[in-house]
Amino acid sequence: MAGIIEVPPFLNIEWLLAGLGRRKKIAIERYREFITQGEGFPSIWASLRNQVLIGSEVFVETAQSRMDNDRKLSEVSSYQLRPLVKSLDEYTENSAERNAFIVKAYVSGGYTLKDIDRVLSEFIKLNDERSYQKS
Repeated sequence: MAGIIEVPPFLNIEWLLAGLGRRKKIAIERYREFITQGEGFPSIWASLRNQVLIGSEVFVETAQSRMDNDRKLSEVSSYQLRPLVKSLDEYTENSAERNAFIVKAYVSGGYTLKDIDRVLSEFIKLNDERSYQKS
């Protein structure tokens, strides 16, 4: 679309470019400017929740609460119906022991065991500090 690579045959770019100018060359330049202005900002995909909603946790919770709970859900994936996954830090803070942390994080469906392993050493260190502070 920006003229850097060939446009795949399934992609119709005329509609988007028409909103940026009447002449294709000018529309492509404006598209490039638009994309450049977004560089350095966080990706919108980081805010994607349950493969459906993009927004803050408050927005997602509000939107989910307004959805019709009585509708037939046979075509909706179970992943999309799960509650929001907490951050691994939240599971760390809310778990008194290592195994509870691992189970809570893994069962949430948001993390692989490899993801959990990355923060496990931090959890153990935090737990050691908690134990030390109690004594």
